[in-house]
Amino acid sequence: MAIWMVVIFSASGDAFSVQHTSRILGPIIHWLLPGLPQEKADVIILCIRKCAHAVEFGVLALLLWRAVVKPSRTNKPTWRWADARVAFLVTCVYAVSDELHQRFVATRQGAVRDVLFDIAGAASALLLLWFFGFGAWRRVQRDEQNAEGAG
Repeated sequence: MAIWMVVIFSASGDAFSVQHTSRILGPIIHWLLPGLPQEKADVIILCIRKCAHAVEFGVLALLLWRAVVKPSRTNKPTWRWADARVAFLVTCVYAVSDELHQRFVATRQGAVRDVLFDIAGAASALLLLWFFGFGAWRRVQRDEQNAEGAG
């Protein structure tokens, strides 16, 4: 988790500014979509960058949840909304601090909009974990119990 936080902090520096990432993403987009006008390529780059916000903070939320729950091979994790809330709130605080950090980098700008992308990524990741990791698992268990009771 701490390593991922360092990765996020590093990504907030100059090396991952729009000027630098466009140099990498632009040629890839034009290779995939030859003849695409630059304005449309810029929109795609913007979408990729904003999705990256959501993904990096979604991963952080999942890592924080795991740190709070502390599952092991013998201790199956159980879903508690309180654990998810802790992971979500810590992720939100880190998202705000990340944008504040960007205000001190000449080629970056901190934006409330980006915090919202970060928060949306964290919430989405935790909800997906709950739904697929615990909600679906509970349904399978219930169906198995119903099948045993019927047979």
